[in-house]
Amino acid sequence: MSLATLRRSLPLCRLALYQQRSHMSADHHASSSMQAPSTALSSTDSSAAAVSGDAQQAHRLAIFNEEFERQLKRSKRSIDKIEVVYTGPDGQSHSLFLNKGVSTPLDAAKHLSEELSSESVLAIVNGSTAWDMHRPLNTSCSLAFLNFKTPGSKEEADGIKLCNTALWRSGSLLIGSVFETAFKEAYNVKLISFPIPYIKSGSFVYDCQVSRAGSGEPLTWSPSRSELRGLSLAAERLMAADHAFQPMDAPGPVVMEMFKHNEAKQAAIRSILQSKPDQILTVYRVGNFVDLSSGPMISRTGLIGRFAFAAVHQIDAPDFGQLMRVQGFAVPRAFLTHFSSVELLEQRAAVLNRAFLPTKPGTPRRPQQQQKQDRAAQHAEV
Repeated sequence: MSLATLRRSLPLCRLALYQQRSHMSADHHASSSMQAPSTALSSTDSSAAAVSGDAQQAHRLAIFNEEFERQLKRSKRSIDKIEVVYTGPDGQSHSLFLNKGVSTPLDAAKHLSEELSSESVLAIVNGSTAWDMHRPLNTSCSLAFLNFKTPGSKEEADGIKLCNTALWRSGSLLIGSVFETAFKEAYNVKLISFPIPYIKSGSFVYDCQVSRAGSGEPLTWSPSRSELRGLSLAAERLMAADHAFQPMDAPGPVVMEMFKHNEAKQAAIRSILQSKPDQILTVYRVGNFVDLSSGPMISRTGLIGRFAFAAVHQIDAPDFGQLMRVQGFAVPRAFLTHFSSVELLEQRAAVLNRAFLPTKPGTPRRPQQQQKQDRAAQHAEV
């Protein structure tokens, strides 16, 4: 079997460049591949329009950009100044006067030093609130900055934990960005959700629904090491592009329209709005990908030194049926990691992550005692 014939027979489509470089054997199982870009995907839900992963991403991005520009213009109509105070390691205080609702911690860091602007992962507002580096500041405040290598006190150790959790959360978003558009047109990909990050699990996760177009039959697929590497290379291109994780708070109806092609996301949004109709929701843009998350995220993809897809496990979620639990791990750029250490991290990340399964809104919660037992058994964070 020729390589071209093999690629046509397998489900992955986005990663042809890597496959052309690889030495994948011709007897590879016909349940996997990396090929040319996909076109349209058929929805397994007859009430939803059939749209490709590319089209879903383009729609969300267009709505995000439109709302982002609308909010920016509104903020610039009347610019008020706020005072932001930063105290450096030497104890010296610096007062900055920035634009309310427009300036971000990153803008403040650029006024202070190159190191702060390039290495900061998160900001801390008024000593306690973790804040995205790209999120506008709306009131006068004190500001501190966190990075991956902050040593020393308990407070600094707590800061490292916040950074690592933000890294894991950001990793889930990047899995979604790559995986949503990784399959060719014969398959329908829906991003369901990702669990709360738990560093000790060894992996971050995104639970995805992948089915065959037309029949709606769930795809059972175990990627080869070659295919996992291809997915990882696609993510590494996002690292090289150094995309910002851009947060935006938006009204419920705007976010509903943004996710109109994803029934699971819409159900979650609808559930929130039923109890709080005026609730403002947070979405993030990284590159061309937009997703829901309360955050915070790391500042930019360039802070990640190594990123890998470690495994894809088949899981059964009572509310969604068969899903793929896609797992990965990342190492900050700030750390030099030997290849043998990376291999150990990858092996650990490949073990099935037993975080809670995704559920639909309204699903009865298990009794409190049983939940505690589940948490202990699954090492999940709530």
